[in-house]
Amino acid sequence: MPRIEDRLLKSVIYLYESADAAEQGKPGGSGFLVGEPTEIPEAVFLFAVTNAHVAGPCPVVRTAGPRDKCVFVRKESDWYRHTDEDDVVVTPIGFAPKDARDFYLDYVPRDWFVTPENFTHASHEVNDAQTGDLPPSLAADYANLDYQPLGWSFGPGEEVAMLGRFLGYDGADENKPAARFGHLAMSSTVPIPHPWGLTQSSFLVECRSVSGYSGSPVFIYRVQTTLSAGLVAIGADRGKASLPRFLGID
Repeated sequence: MPRIEDRLLKSVIYLYESADAAEQGKPGGSGFLVGEPTEIPEAVFLFAVTNAHVAGPCPVVRTAGPRDKCVFVRKESDWYRHTDEDDVVVTPIGFAPKDARDFYLDYVPRDWFVTPENFTHASHEVNDAQTGDLPPSLAADYANLDYQPLGWSFGPGEEVAMLGRFLGYDGADENKPAARFGHLAMSSTVPIPHPWGLTQSSFLVECRSVSGYSGSPVFIYRVQTTLSAGLVAIGADRGKASLPRFLGID
């Protein structure tokens, strides 16, 4: 099993009922940051994402990083729900550098989200751009590559990783997300009854979840190796075709 790239761990947020609860590291929920491209070339706009049932009682956001910079006070009304037929909400956080590797937080790029085509199409063009060994002569090819899985489309048995809050030890002073692993059980989404009375389109995943993980991001990925370094970390930048995809929310 490869390790989790730090950028994915730093994209995880914790949610609290109040700013005081965030400062004290009391129990709450999980979520993550998504980076939306902007007209400013080197910047993205960050949105916090979680379940609606989590943001209701716990609307305050705590991101990765030093405590004096990481608490964003929000009310339940500051979270925006897509429709009444899902359990997903977002709230704006602000601008951040596009390349946030050395920043105190990170995000899931918007173009990592899975699309329906990822489960029906694949890329069969194996070249240096897709392995990440990118000479300047292939820069244009890299820019034009699509985001389809390499070799075959996603399907049952694909590996998944869920990053969220393990309440037994989640870090009182700073976020310390824990990873859980599993597999995709079905390639197509299915309607799942929700306790709120709605029916939510969902992926079936074999991955054990416990209290505190609601709102956590789930990634689908394929294990890759290199001759020099062995297993490639999940989230390492090895080219578009090798990136993990954001599958959904726990």
